[in-house]
Amino acid sequence: MGTFNYSDINYILPGMIVEELSGRSLAAELHRRLFAPLGMRHTYLPTKATEGIKGPHGHGYAPDETGTTRDADKVNATTMLGAGGVISTAREMSAFQRAFRQGRLLPASLTRVITDPPPAGGPCYGNPEFAAGGGGSAPGFTAATLTSSDGRLQFAVSLTLAMDNAERATVPSRITNALKSLFCPAK
Repeated sequence: MGTFNYSDINYILPGMIVEELSGRSLAAELHRRLFAPLGMRHTYLPTKATEGIKGPHGHGYAPDETGTTRDADKVNATTMLGAGGVISTAREMSAFQRAFRQGRLLPASLTRVITDPPPAGGPCYGNPEFAAGGGGSAPGFTAATLTSSDGRLQFAVSLTLAMDNAERATVPSRITNALKSLFCPAK
């Protein structure tokens, strides 16, 4: 039997709580508390379903319900409410990961809840110098960042894709394998 470690609801509910307690949208709170203080000028949570990705960007392609490959840059992130709807650049995701690893976002006790390796481990499990990074994907796009524990060394990759869903599902493991080959010692 496999294990389960991700669920959109684990992000949607905290987003709803933030909105309820602050009296502001999650997009406004993310901007005020994270993006602006970290100088992330190209990172945002879309607030309109038809907004698409602002400014110059790569275009990812994914099959629609009929199987026709279409440009996927008109993401309806408004329904995700914190479960992967943030649009960013690889450079700004690296800035976020660096700030997190350097302890500028959360108290140490909360940081450890996120960074202490799970029993199954991340890409460099057993190597305390490197911690699993962040990343995510949406139809036509995928990105990942690996950051050293002190936030000084990073590897970031951002890809736009034009492939079917079966092939797209293999991309995260390919990225993990590339990160392992660069940062994790051979065992």
